[in-house]
Amino acid sequence: TQKASELGNIHRKSAVSLLSDMSLDKSDTNINASGVTHSPLETESDTRSNLQSSNQPPYRSPRIAIRRVDNATNRQVTFSKRRNGLLKKASELSILCDAEIAAIVFSSTGRLSEFASSSMDKIIRRYEDLQSQSASRALLHQREYWKNQALHLRRQVGCMNDIQSCIMGENAAALSLDELQNTEARLQIALDKIRTRRNELLAMQTQNIISKGNGLWIENTLLRKRSTSAYDGEMP
Repeated sequence: TQKASELGNIHRKSAVSLLSDMSLDKSDTNINASGVTHSPLETESDTRSNLQSSNQPPYRSPRIAIRRVDNATNRQVTFSKRRNGLLKKASELSILCDAEIAAIVFSSTGRLSEFASSSMDKIIRRYEDLQSQSASRALLHQREYWKNQALHLRRQVGCMNDIQSCIMGENAAALSLDELQNTEARLQIALDKIRTRRNELLAMQTQNIISKGNGLWIENTLLRKRSTSAYDGEMP
């Protein structure tokens, strides 16, 4: 029994020492989510480096200014690269979207480069037909507009002829009471406009006469003063 108790005490002491060693190991190391252990110093340095890298702006390639390339060789190289890219994009677009595409490019030296998804002549004819249809629609629209304008003018001329006939006493017997009243109202409106315009012209003429009279009065006054001064100068 005494030996069994001694063995139990030994096991308890070894278990306590093992737990203390494990706690020390945990304080010295840090286990991340992936199961890899790092020391506290290594974890802190990694955190600082991650923060510094996150604060740095992402790298962006410098923008190229779009302007004419002065050097002839560089200009030709740029033209070749961009032309090939343009034609490649046109080909990809026609394949992906089942679109009919035609591209015509003339270089500065007059060299022709072209691309057509099907037939260049077919696409150009389709474009020309569309343009002619647009021109035809525009012409039809203009024709309809002028047709409506002519109809409106004919109606106005007919109305003026009716008014003139009524003023002259012609065809008055053939008009109904409503037509006579409408004609009278139109004549009254026309008379009011005529009187207003007449009064405006009379006022303008009166103002012109007054202005001319004032000018003549001023000239007459000046002539009198000059003649008086000349007469006074001749007297001894």
